[in-house]
Amino acid sequence: MDDINQQILNLLNAITKTDLDLTPILPAIKERIESSIEGNIIQGGRWNGNIGNIGIFSGGSSKWTPLAASTVKGYRKRGIGNSNPTLNRSAGGLQSTRSVLIVGKSAISIGYRRAYAQILNEGGDFVSSVQVGSHNRKISQSFGKLLKKPVNIKIGSFTRKQHTKIPARPYIVLQEDDLEFIRDLIADYVVSQGI
Repeated sequence: MDDINQQILNLLNAITKTDLDLTPILPAIKERIESSIEGNIIQGGRWNGNIGNIGIFSGGSSKWTPLAASTVKGYRKRGIGNSNPTLNRSAGGLQSTRSVLIVGKSAISIGYRRAYAQILNEGGDFVSSVQVGSHNRKISQSFGKLLKKPVNIKIGSFTRKQHTKIPARPYIVLQEDDLEFIRDLIADYVVSQGI
């Protein structure tokens, strides 16, 4: 795949010297990228498995780390998924977190719409604020010593930080056949323009 990446970079470097307008082929490239990302999500990951090198060119055949039991339970509770749910790919979920945009006449920007999407793609710590409502708590010990009689105390509402370690589940990656398609499309277009 490195050869294909280099061939694409060589083509793009040659194009920048000519100021060639790629507008006619950018929609097809954008559509292919979006389709590949969708395939990554549906298949539960298609990446090279190299945690140290996650990027757009790290496609492969490795699947993602399975979802945590608590995530699966939460999905089922909300009616998402089946016997083997994958990441939330609803319109408001994972699908809405990616951004593939045509920029000018010679570029496509691929990125994230939310910070959570980057953490999900690359792995990391996700910190969120959780509101805890007022509640009663039964105290049976104080400073490590058992009380003669348990005491009920009222705890007021408060906000706490929740830290969640999320494993990398790269979904913004392209596969070798996608890169070959993009390379061939650009090369054919460059030839058709006499360059």
